[in-house]
Amino acid sequence: MRGVPVVALVLALLASHASAQTRPAFFDEPSHVLTYGHPEPGQRYPLFVALPPTGLTAEWLLPALTAAIPLETYYVMITPGAPERSDYLPQFRHYLDWVDARVLPDVDRMLVELPIDPEQIYAVGFSLGGDVSWALFVRHPERFRGALVMGSRSTAGAAHGAAETLRRRGARIAFTMGTSDDAGRQRGIARAHAWAERAQLPTHLYTFDGTHQLPPPEMLRAAMSMMLGLGTPP
Repeated sequence: MRGVPVVALVLALLASHASAQTRPAFFDEPSHVLTYGHPEPGQRYPLFVALPPTGLTAEWLLPALTAAIPLETYYVMITPGAPERSDYLPQFRHYLDWVDARVLPDVDRMLVELPIDPEQIYAVGFSLGGDVSWALFVRHPERFRGALVMGSRSTAGAAHGAAETLRRRGARIAFTMGTSDDAGRQRGIARAHAWAERAQLPTHLYTFDGTHQLPPPEMLRAAMSMMLGLGTPP
């Protein structure tokens, strides 16, 4: 009986810790879109959904992202926030649900407002942004045609039937990882890549000498082209 108060205290502390994770205020802000190139009347174009890493905004990804996209005309959706660890931990699932509630309606809005091809929507991110890109891809296979997942643990579980839906839609996914990155990230991204292979999706894991960082520009361009179906892995 003497142990009961201790157990109760531990449970209370855990509950208090979990309740400290609240929905970040930045999810009240809508995503915004940037136009690259010159859209022509009657044509539809790809949309790249850029997700922020920890402590930085999605705009941080723009120079590398736009240099890697081998297209003349496209749209980039900048999702809000510069998330901190307390925003997505200890319950990462809660954070993903908040992302869904912000990002998916924003994508729907842009499909109405802009000439975006609903069959060419891609999620792209590094670190936390890579985790979210993977999650959007496997949790909403009917919405995303591809994902570029860089330096992330890729922990989200796939929705029921995701593999079949992605395979039917011809979805593709590319991964990048530094060989000296955290072991947990390396295991996570290897696990996600193995899932994509079992699902019989076109996929490739690009590795480079480095730590927790974006891949070299030429590798990022190759990974982007692979995801878009415009190139083949080396």
